[in-house]
Order: sequence, then C-alpha cells, then structure tokens
Amino acid sequence: MSLYHLYVYKQQVLIPTVCQTETGVYLDEAPVTSIDADAKESLEAALVNLLSSENPRISTAEAGVQAGSAILDLLAIKKWSDFEKQAIMYTIHSDNQRISIYITGRGPDGMWKQEFQRESSFEISTAKPAIVGFLIQEIERDILDEEQRPRVLLLPPPPAS
Repeated sequence: MSLYHLYVYKQQVLIPTVCQTETGVYLDEAPVTSIDADAKESLEAALVNLLSSENPRISTAEAGVQAGSAILDLLAIKKWSDFEKQAIMYTIHSDNQRISIYITGRGPDGMWKQEFQRESSFEISTAKPAIVGFLIQEIERDILDEEQRPRVLLLPPPPAS
C-alpha cells in the first residue's frame, strides 16, 4: 500500500515526501517538490514518478524530529490554517487493486471538511499517464474554482454615533 499527498496552493502544486513510520502513520516530510501548475511537462513527470514510488520508511523516533511543517517552511507561512484556507489537498491511496484519489472539500469557514468534495478510483492496471492526465485536469479545475471563489471580507464595525 502507498499513500501520497499533493497540495494545490495558488498556482503551485506541492508534492511532499510522504513517509511511513514503523507504526504505520503517514507523515508529510521534506523534501517538498514545488511545481508551477502551468509547467505541464514537469508536473506530468513528477506525478508519474510519484505514482511509481513507494513511501520511504522512517522510525517512529525520527518522525517529527524537526518541529513545524516542511510545507509551511517552504512557503514561509507560520500557521497551517493560513495555508489550508488557500490550498486544496489531494490524497492518493494505492493498494493491490486500485488507485483512489480523494480531493478535499471546503466548509463555510474556508477550512477543509472531513468529507471529500470529489473522489475517483482507477484499476491498478490503469496506465499511470492516464491517471496523471486526470489529476492534471482536476488541478486545473481546482485552480479555476479557487480563482472564482468569493472571499470573505471582514469590515470593522461602524463608528459609534
């Protein structure tokens, strides 16, 4: 079994190294690959490589040795909530039968919901370039949706009369 994450943040696709601890927990670790969403050839190659890889194994003691998040460090963002409000998470799960892709939904507060917005599944025998083509279409769709998503603007209360 393998598990991968990618995040669409603004015009960037972020691909962390998802490691598995000896207790079976999956963690986003460095290095994180950042690819401009418009660089389709680079994105295709990175995604085919991702789907062809296995999760590196790390000891539970190594997990989280460095405080913080490799993704936040790369983007120079201090709070995960600031990232989450502007990002979409893709979770890709691969086992002996299928490759499943889950895409986060967004709640009214702008944060990710527990329920996935969309999910798709492919037989394990499906050619990786076909799955990557699907992923790129979804990424392009999400970037357009994010650009059109209304933003909440909080105004200060009116002055007291």
